[in-house]
This record gives sequence, structure tokens and C-alpha cells, in this order.
Amino acid sequence: MTLYRQIILWLLLVFVLLLVSVFSVQIHNTRNYLLNQQTIETGNAVNAAGLALTPYLAENDLIGAESVINAMFDGSFYQRVSLNIVTPQSQILREYPPGAFAVPGFFRRWLPIDPQTRSVTLTSGWMQTAELSVTSNPAVAYQQLWQSAIQLFLALSAILGLGAAALLLGLNLIVRKPLNRLRTKAQAISRHDFGAPLPLPATKELHDVVDAFNQMNQQIRHHFRQQAEEADRLRIQAYQDAVSGLANRRFLMSKLSALVQDKGHGGIVLLRADIVKDTYQQQGFRAGDSLVSALSRQLTTLFAPKATLGRLNQSEFLYIGPAQSRTDLTEIARRMLDITDKCHPVQEGVAEHNSCVAVAMKEKIHSVSDLLAAADNAVNQASTQADLPLCVTGDEISLPTFGRQQWQSLITQAIKSDQLAFSFQTAIDHKHQPLFREVFTSVEHQGQTYRAQLFLHALDTLEDGASLDRDVLSKMAKHLGYRDDTSLVPLTVNLSLSSIRTAGFLRWLAGFMAMHRHLSSKLLLEIPEAAFVQHFEFTSLLCNIIRHYGFRFGIDNYGHHFSTLGYLQRFKPYYVKLDYAYTGQLDQDIKTDVLRAVTRTADNQNILTIATRVETQAQMNTLAALSVRGFQGYVVDSLLRVSP
Repeated sequence: MTLYRQIILWLLLVFVLLLVSVFSVQIHNTRNYLLNQQTIETGNAVNAAGLALTPYLAENDLIGAESVINAMFDGSFYQRVSLNIVTPQSQILREYPPGAFAVPGFFRRWLPIDPQTRSVTLTSGWMQTAELSVTSNPAVAYQQLWQSAIQLFLALSAILGLGAAALLLGLNLIVRKPLNRLRTKAQAISRHDFGAPLPLPATKELHDVVDAFNQMNQQIRHHFRQQAEEADRLRIQAYQDAVSGLANRRFLMSKLSALVQDKGHGGIVLLRADIVKDTYQQQGFRAGDSLVSALSRQLTTLFAPKATLGRLNQSEFLYIGPAQSRTDLTEIARRMLDITDKCHPVQEGVAEHNSCVAVAMKEKIHSVSDLLAAADNAVNQASTQADLPLCVTGDEISLPTFGRQQWQSLITQAIKSDQLAFSFQTAIDHKHQPLFREVFTSVEHQGQTYRAQLFLHALDTLEDGASLDRDVLSKMAKHLGYRDDTSLVPLTVNLSLSSIRTAGFLRWLAGFMAMHRHLSSKLLLEIPEAAFVQHFEFTSLLCNIIRHYGFRFGIDNYGHHFSTLGYLQRFKPYYVKLDYAYTGQLDQDIKTDVLRAVTRTADNQNILTIATRVETQAQMNTLAALSVRGFQGYVVDSLLRVSP
């Protein structure tokens, strides 16, 4: 029972006891008054009748005496009249029926009014002539007492009702609202949602409590903000180049390691901007830093959702494109050349470019050093080409030479003919309990199976990812069905960037969630971190829709972009998937410190942190010791296969 209800019940109980006491005292006083009144009236009647009867009894006129009794007591409110005459010895007796009591029996038993009897001896001189006795009828007194009780009860009930209403109103304003605000605020703080401070109530005690509560709220918020800032500071110190704002060499090496280990496809683009080196040598560090900063801002426009762009050394920039085709990377390389030329145009009449670029596909390359060596040799070769300083190296045997329109046509046809295929990968917690199963989409064409990572970039570029996401969500909703099995492992579906920035898809998603509220605990959505960086307003609307209908969402590639981690506090995802750069090759103290700070930032807000590409039990144990609470990868599949 709530404190407010307890206060109300106790105050009402005291109030009712007080009114019951008043009622009891008042009704007993009324009863005593009626008893006294009845005694007095009976005595007066006896005396009056005695005076009237004395002359008749002195003359022994019994007929006259009887007439007096009839005249005085017939029709009156008396129960019995008795006149015992001495000489001649006789008796005149009149008994009147008490009449029907219009009073409940319980009331008469609770407040009995006994009949009052008064007697008087009549004399003539010194001689006793008769004895007169009169007994009252309590029916009238009962009736008056009952009416008084009803009126008093109604009056006290009205007072109780008005008092209770005033009590409820007063306590609601003085106690309930401030307490409800405190309770709501406490629940919000437990979810790490700090919000604005509470208004201070007028009541001194509550004023002090709310003031202390606001100060505590500010201190906790400040503490969490400091932790997030510390995580950002460590992350920037460890993985961000100070001049360009892009990823530094350490971060790039981690991403290259992930690219080489990945069984998929992709490659890198190495840009050697000789003009940067010349500017540093000829104009100094200030001019060189300014050029690097301007060039970096332009290069960031090349970002794909899971691509990485960084500064490898003073004058070299590296673009890592997992799951991107040779054609896509070659196009990006051309754009990098154009951006470099625009940032520092070549003087008129000079045929040479101020930069050179190379594309190195990772096919058949199994080490980071070999991949970088191939890219370095290719960029050296590109520097010898005067017309177009671009060189492409590496094979891409297993990738189709599809253009964007061809990919779009293939996926559209697969959706219409219901030919999309789905596979699932389970994520588990540190207790080896399943968290969810991630849905992977693929399509088969001419005997080859192509996963979504190959064609999703093309769909995003053509702003057509929404059609694929709608179909996948509809299929997963049908797959889950209407089963109420609480042991069913939830499914998580990845959303594309183009879907998130499409208003029509957001409207469709709202209708989909409204229709499938029963799946709110079984179906999760996964949003790439790039959406929070590049399309903040659309992503905010998406998160509001998800939260409104009771669904949950996670964030993929958490920490990939060098933006503040503070957006977690606003959006409160269910989980975050850490970028592989934070969880792979934890061979340096700075890397473990950064990972610990990043996971603590999420853990402080009750957000689950998940590591992907976990290959061994030893790696899993290392990550668990650094507060990572979810795992996905080969080791997870192995554990699930051997589990009973």
C-alpha cells in the first residue's frame, strides 16, 4: 500500500472515530433528555389529574371521577392509568395500546427507553381517598429519538464527506503530488534518465527532501557525464589523429586486422597526398595542419556505414571498405583524387597531380603487412602514371560485377518472388544464456549466394533499403507468429541507413509495430551508429517510435565514429555492439583502458555491451574481465553446438 493511501486511511479512520464519538454522545444526551422530559410530563399529568379528581372523590362521585379520567387521558400519550379508590373500595383502570413502533428493533435494543410510572395519593382533609398511578408511553420518545438520530447521522455524514474531500484535496496538493514526482524521478534516475530538476514544494520538510534529491540528481548526472567524457578522452587519445580528426594508425591497424580475418570481401584505398608533405616542408606545421584538416573534412563525405577512414602517417590516408567491391573502391579512389586536387589545385600548365592513390583488394591476402605492402607498391606504381595516378591491385574472383542498378533489380525481383533466404547467429551473455538471434539476409543468383553486406551499400546509395527492411520485418513477424512462448529467443533485424532517413518507412514501421505489439519482447531492431552521427533527427524519430510501441533496439558498430558517446543517455538502447577495433588484439594497456571506459559508460546506464567476432574461449574470458557482457562469433556457435 502506498504511503499516500496509508495516510488517507489513517486520517479517515481518526475522522470517522471522532464523528462516531460525537454521534454517540449526542444521541445519548438526546435519549437522557427525552427520558427526563417523559418523567416530568408524567409527573405533571399525575398532579393535574389528582387536583381534578379530589372534589369528586370527596363526594364519592365515581361517575364524575371516571369522566375526569376519560377526559384527561383518552387520546393522550400514556400507556396505563389506574385509580384505586379507598371508600368505597373500587378501581378505575384505563390501558391504552402502545401503538406501532416506527423505529427499527435494533435501535430500540441499543437505546432502550423504559416507560415512566408516577403515583400520587389523593386525600380529603386527613383522609386518604384514592391512589392515582400513570405510566407513560415510550413510543413518542422513540420516534423523536429516531428522527434525531437520522438527522444527526445525515449531518455528520455530510461533514464526513466534505471533510474527506477537503482532506483528499489538501493531501493531494501537499503530499501526493510531491511524492509522486519524487517516485517518478527516482525511477527515472534508476534508468539513468536525469532530466530537469524537480520544482520545490512549499512544505518545509518536503522542500528539504526535494532539494537534496535535486542535488543528488545533479551529482549523479555530473558523475556519469565525467565518465562519458573520460571514455571519450581515452578513446580520442588512443584511436584518433589529433590533426585530422580521423582514425589514427592504431585504430586503422585494428580495422585492417578485422578485414584480413573476415571471410568476406573488401579492400583498402591508400591515398598518398604529396602536397601535404610538401606543405609541411615548405610552409611549416601550421600550414600543413590546416591543409590536413581541410582535406580530412572533405574525405569524410566518402563514408559508407561500416567503412573506416584514417590518417596512416603524415601524408597518407587509408580508406578501409569491408564488403565493398573493386568497382566501388575504384570509384572512391577517383573521388579521393578529385578531393585532393580541389583542396590544393595544381598550377596551370603543370601536368602532374599532387597525389596518387591505390586500391588493394584483400582477396588471397592473409596478413595486414602483406595487404599494406601491396597497397604501398600499388601507390608507388600509381605515382609514375602522369594522366591518372591510380593503380588497382588484387583479385576479386568470387564477387559479381554487378552495378548498383543490377543489385537493385536483383533484390526487387527476389522480394517479389519470395526468394530471400535467412540465416541466424546467436548472441549469448556471460552466463552462456542466449540474448537474441541476429537475422542475416542473403539472395541466390545463378547458383551463387550473396549476403546483404554485398548489396546493401548499393541499395543505400539508391535510397531503396526500405523495401528490403519492410520485407525482412514482415517475414520475421510471420516467423515469430502469435506464440506466447516466453523461452523463445528474440530476433534482431538490422535496419539500413536509407530506411532510417526515409519518412515513408518510419510511417510504415509505426503501423507495423502498432499491429504487432505482441512481438515487442521477441523482435529487436539494430541501428548502425552512423545513423546517430549522420542522420540524428531521423534517428531520434525512429527511436521515439520504437519506444512508444514498447519495442527495443540496439546499436551496431558502437564507437566506430569519433563522436561523443553521450548519445547513449538520451536514446537508452537495449544493447550496443562494440566496434571490433575496441575488442580485437587487446595487446596494449591503452586498448584495454579504452575498452574498459567504453563498457563502463554503457554499463552505468544498464546498457548491454556485446563483442562480435569472438573466436576463442580465451578471447571471450578476456573480454568478460573487461565488463563485456555479451558475445557473438565462432566461439558462441561452438558453445551452442556442444550444449545439451
